[in-house]
Amino acid sequence: MRENTDRFMTASIDLMEGLNFRSLRSNDFNEVQRVCRLLFPLNYSDEWYQDITSSNKYYTRAGVDDLCRIVALIVVEIKSRNDCQREDFGLLYDDLSNQHVELAYVLSLGVLPDYRRCGIASFLLAGVIKILKQERLNCKAVYLHVLTSNVPAINFYEHHKFQLFKYLPQYYLIGNQLADGYCYVCYINGGVYDTMKTLRPFCLSHLRASARSLCESVTNFFKNTSKDRFVIKV
Repeated sequence: MRENTDRFMTASIDLMEGLNFRSLRSNDFNEVQRVCRLLFPLNYSDEWYQDITSSNKYYTRAGVDDLCRIVALIVVEIKSRNDCQREDFGLLYDDLSNQHVELAYVLSLGVLPDYRRCGIASFLLAGVIKILKQERLNCKAVYLHVLTSNVPAINFYEHHKFQLFKYLPQYYLIGNQLADGYCYVCYINGGVYDTMKTLRPFCLSHLRASARSLCESVTNFFKNTSKDRFVIKV
């Protein structure tokens, strides 16, 4: 067993050492598009790919193999609190939100299957957080959205000290189906949040989702049950 573990660790280190890590470039458009289509269930526009490969407002890092193929990437947008989406308001405590503070939004983090379980995703995420702690002291939180069904990703982020901030019912549209999501956050550089402000909408969201599910179940039950089974005797 120990021999197999050592062999796995050696193979993982070899894979890591065989990669070159660099920022995305404008000529990475097609390669990034290929990788994202393999990794993620969402359909991104050409404008999005153009933006993340050419705009300075994103922090990007890609793992590139010896054939110049991208096998892993992370894309992070640095934004002000006012630029956050409505569902992400409240990430920071009000006293901090009145200052000139920033947040880092992880748009994408992924590794191709053949390169997983080698520490690459952890390396990319830890690298971003380290830079933010050293060079962007006004950045008080790193946050992201994830499908509630993506258990491996949730476990990964929780392992890296991210905490659940909010439940987002029907947040994603994948194909023609709506899917629930979570917002996860990791506070850095002294960032904090208001527990009560966060807890209240979180609980309400779950109550609404539970009530909706209960109503649908009751409706389906009566639809699928013949009327003659319910005879009221007076």
